[in-house]
Amino acid sequence: MMAFIYDIFHYLPIFIVLFGLCYTWRFENARWFFITLGVVELIDELLIPVALNWETHYYIYCALMNFAFLLPIVYRKRLALWLFERTDYEYFYRCYAKHTVSAQEMLVICLVGLSCIINTLTFVEVLLFKSFLIDNAFIKFYVRDNAAIFLHFLMILALLQFALRSEFREGITAHDKSN
Repeated sequence: MMAFIYDIFHYLPIFIVLFGLCYTWRFENARWFFITLGVVELIDELLIPVALNWETHYYIYCALMNFAFLLPIVYRKRLALWLFERTDYEYFYRCYAKHTVSAQEMLVICLVGLSCIINTLTFVEVLLFKSFLIDNAFIKFYVRDNAAIFLHFLMILALLQFALRSEFREGITAHDKSN
């Protein structure tokens, strides 16, 4: 039963990204956010079967993927400008010009950063445990999995909130909708 819950929380972010992409399609910045986040999520989904076989190094993979999830938030504006300069596609310029960082994005940064720290600590702890320098891998056995699920759940809620508040955040009014 616990494995089923872990599987649900593992795959739920990709569905939330797809939902967010569909729900916010008319809002350029939100769409750009979900596109960039979706690319990182797809990369993670493609690499995770390989990483699961790494045993000890799986935790450093998780930390690196956590770091990769920060990239769409932190560098989205620069990426939009870079793409505009190379393609001259107006959409990327509008994403660059209208870019703002929301409270939900800041929450995701904090959650992903905390997850990165937990995974890095777990990696170091597992290395120490395998080297017989410590007797118990407390974080790995008692903290990491539950913390990962809790942080994943909070991130899912933050992404949902980001999608649902995109209309308010991007300043679309009832008058703008009718035009």
